[in-house]
Amino acid sequence: ASAPAPPRALRAPLPGAEDQRAALRARALRDSDRSFARLMERVAIDEDDAVLVLGLPTAYARRDLGVAALRTPDSDAGWLRSASTQRDGVISTVDLGPTVLDVFGLSAGSEVEGRPAQVTASGASFEAREDGLIADADGAAFRSSILFDATLGMLALLIAMTMTVLLVVETRGRGGRGVARFVCALTVSYLPATYLVQLAPWASGSTAVYFATVAIISAVLALMSTNLPGRPVGAVPAAAAIALGVLVVDALTGTNVQFNAVFGYSPAANSRLYGLGNYALGQIMAGALVLAAVIVWRGGVPRGRRLAVVLLGGVVIVIGMPFWGADVGGVLAATPTFLVFAILVGSEHIRWRRIALAFAAALPALALFALVDLARPASSRTHLGRLVTRIVDDGFAPLGHVVGRKIVAAYEASADSFWLVTLPLSVGFILVLTYVGQRPLQAWRAQVRPLRMAVVSCALGAFLGSALNDSGAVVAAVLAATLAPMLGLLALDRPTDAEVAAELSSPSQLDET
Repeated sequence: ASAPAPPRALRAPLPGAEDQRAALRARALRDSDRSFARLMERVAIDEDDAVLVLGLPTAYARRDLGVAALRTPDSDAGWLRSASTQRDGVISTVDLGPTVLDVFGLSAGSEVEGRPAQVTASGASFEAREDGLIADADGAAFRSSILFDATLGMLALLIAMTMTVLLVVETRGRGGRGVARFVCALTVSYLPATYLVQLAPWASGSTAVYFATVAIISAVLALMSTNLPGRPVGAVPAAAAIALGVLVVDALTGTNVQFNAVFGYSPAANSRLYGLGNYALGQIMAGALVLAAVIVWRGGVPRGRRLAVVLLGGVVIVIGMPFWGADVGGVLAATPTFLVFAILVGSEHIRWRRIALAFAAALPALALFALVDLARPASSRTHLGRLVTRIVDDGFAPLGHVVGRKIVAAYEASADSFWLVTLPLSVGFILVLTYVGQRPLQAWRAQVRPLRMAVVSCALGAFLGSALNDSGAVVAAVLAATLAPMLGLLALDRPTDAEVAAELSSPSQLDET
């Protein structure tokens, strides 16, 4: 059967005649539906026929997502789902070939990138499932439309924070410290707010409503962190806990707020739609290290160090577990980074053998997570388990292919992302507070050793996270943008001599000194 396809209608030369264009498109769709109905009269799905319907995106339609529907004699109404995406209702284009082969009882082989789509039964009505798909597609399109504006918002907050904090620090002004603290806390809270806004369905679709909601959530989080008792132990760990906690809780509960989040992932832009994204890794490492430094500082060595190691070890487990974070690059970056921090805070002298062992520990950790993944059903395995299977079947050629692809992707992401502008600004802010003018961070570095070790470890984590993930320097930029405002909070509360003496009078601090 032949019918004018919608792309033909969309590219028809009708300048200035939008209603005619719309009418022509509607007629083309009706004709296509009639053709499909005549086709369906000739198949016997109840016996041995299967039907796969594809509506792939076209340049004329300007859509990033297409539609796929599969009906077989033994399938139920529900969602299509593949191991590639691990999300109901979304499959990848590379899954289409393996899906067709699977219908015929054939295997595509481990060398094929995609995986067969399976039908996940659903009790929801057709209309409800249709509405869900439309909402996901609209969310993906909306995310793409605001990504640059959201990054620009982060840059604007960093600029405002830099100017406010430096003005207050250099002039030693008392009246502006409260405002400067709030701006720092607001900057830390901005990234978590861009995830939490996903829980507000009314915010999606309108740019103004979206950013207004993000601003309100950021302000609430900032007020919570700056109004906790204790100076400066109140605001800093609270801000770090917010930066870390939002993403850890999300990973433990199915990574729902990262889906179609502006700094998360979407089916229109990412091949992986589960676990922790690369934006999240930078935020998690900065929050975890600063929070661990505060724990060691207040708890002393060795008790505080033990608690910090438990915290960091738990974070690595969340990052690496296939059913939580499923972040291979995150495990390879966070494991040595966190171990280096634990080594540095527990020793006065750098022992390079221990540092080397910390780097080597990333491989056993990754092997453990791979074993957990391989113990799961094949349809539920993440990219780590699938890669191990391909290496077993085909040697190390698939690994070389993956590494090469990630290098190219990292370069492209680093070159194209506006996040790179935030990296020198954040690093410059930290360096100025440490080495220029009043140098408020110099006092903290000299008197609170765990904080110095946290900053060193953050630098290591930024390098490893950028080198081992396909988002490239974006990971370092997010980490620096999360760390800078937390150090700004400390810079606004320079310790007094009495506080330093009180800290150094405790046995744990005397042992460390």
